[in-house]
Amino acid sequence: MNKTAPRPQNAGYTMIELAIVGAIFSLVLFVLAGMFTTGDATASYLATTAVHQGRGRSMIESMGREIQGSRLIDLALPPDLPSLEFQTPVDWDLDGDRLDDNNLIEWGCDEEVGPVLGSSITYAFEPYGQLAELVDGVDYNGDGDRADLFRIGRIIRTTTGGRRISFGDLDVLLNRLEPDGDIDGDGEDDPLFVLDNGSLMIRAFALNQNVDGQPRIETFTSQVNLRNPQF
Repeated sequence: MNKTAPRPQNAGYTMIELAIVGAIFSLVLFVLAGMFTTGDATASYLATTAVHQGRGRSMIESMGREIQGSRLIDLALPPDLPSLEFQTPVDWDLDGDRLDDNNLIEWGCDEEVGPVLGSSITYAFEPYGQLAELVDGVDYNGDGDRADLFRIGRIIRTTTGGRRISFGDLDVLLNRLEPDGDIDGDGEDDPLFVLDNGSLMIRAFALNQNVDGQPRIETFTSQVNLRNPQF
C-alpha cells in the first residue's frame, strides 16, 4: 500500500504556492497604492480649494472694508460692464485728521504722491476672455444645459491718478449677453454690485474645479452697510 510521505517541516514552498502568495501580495500593494493615490488627490484638491476660497474671501472683504466708510460717486448699470466709483476720507492737509477747516470730511483717495483731494477709486470688471458651454462641452454652472455664455475677467482697482491693482488672480464670471444676467443657473439676475437702502452687496462668481477636475462656480458675497450711502 502506497503512502504519501509526510512533508518535512523545513521544506520550501512549491512554485504554485509562491505564485499565489506573490499574486496576493501584488494585489495588496495595488490596493494600498490606489488608496494613497486617491488620498493624495483629495488632499491636493482640498488644499487648492482652500487657497481659492481664501483668495475669494480676501478680495471681497478687502473691497467691503474700503467701501464701508466711503462716499459713492457712480455705479455703472447695464448695458455697461459693472463698476463702482467712490471716494474715501483723506488727510489732504496733513493736519492729523480727515476734516477740513469747516469740519467737513476731506474726500479723495491715496495716490502715489500721497492723499489727493478730489481723487477717486474705481472697482471695475475687466474681461480678458469668454466661456461658451456649447463650444467647450462643459456645463459650467450645472444648470443642466450647455447654452450659457460667460465673460471671464478680473476685478481691477484703479484711481484717478492711474494707480492700478488687480485683486489677485481670481477668475470672475459675468453673463456674456447681459452684464447683470444669470450666472449660477437659478434664473435670477446676478449683478456684481447691488445698492439697496444704504446697503451695498458685492457678489462675485469665480471659476474653480471640483475634486474630479471639472469646472465649478463658487460664490463670494459681502454685505456692506454704507456710512455715506448718498451719491
